[in-house]
Amino acid sequence: MNRVLFDPSIFKRHYEDNFQKIIRDFRNNSEQPAEYIPKTNVFKKDNLINFSLELPGVNKKDVKIVLENGILSISGEKKNNFSENDTDKIYRSEGEFGKFERKFRLQDDIDPDNVKAKFENGVLTVSVPLIVPEPPKEKVIDIN
Repeated sequence: MNRVLFDPSIFKRHYEDNFQKIIRDFRNNSEQPAEYIPKTNVFKKDNLINFSLELPGVNKKDVKIVLENGILSISGEKKNNFSENDTDKIYRSEGEFGKFERKFRLQDDIDPDNVKAKFENGVLTVSVPLIVPEPPKEKVIDIN
């Protein structure tokens, strides 16, 4: 008899992704603008936690990064390239535009004074260094 393991998290992710797609399609088919949510990757490399956000078409002056009370907030706006005079010439617009904000709760062992960010080829990377604890030092105690 073969055992089949069921992983409910796969179903949940699939359900959430499809639900978000339905909502996004509904918004795009209505006259309301869709919410812009940049795709984000979070990974650890060389004692750094890196947040990589895909922001094609976003100007770096339209992005704000704030670290406060252990929460990293990245916000900004992807502006529509069309002017009001162009709207009667647009046949279809599938681009996502609008304001966005992503928030991430950080662990306690970070170094907030050395956080760095770079914006290159439409990708914003925020690097948060971890504090590396010193190994405990051995202390020899004399016996009286």
